[in-house]
Amino acid sequence: MEADISSQAVGLASSADFSLMNLFIRADIIVKSVIIILIACSVYSWAVIIEKFKIV
Repeated sequence: MEADISSQAVGLASSADFSLMNLFIRADIIVKSVIIILIACSVYSWAVIIEKFKIV
């Protein structure tokens, strides 16, 4: 009985694709917009950090 349940769980896990790109593609528009905003803020903050180091 336990072997059947564990084999079913393994089968379900192997068929699901949890790559970042696939998760992004399957996400809702609100989730996609939040992710894009977070990436843009990260790029901006790194640009500020690098600019501060160039000044010093």
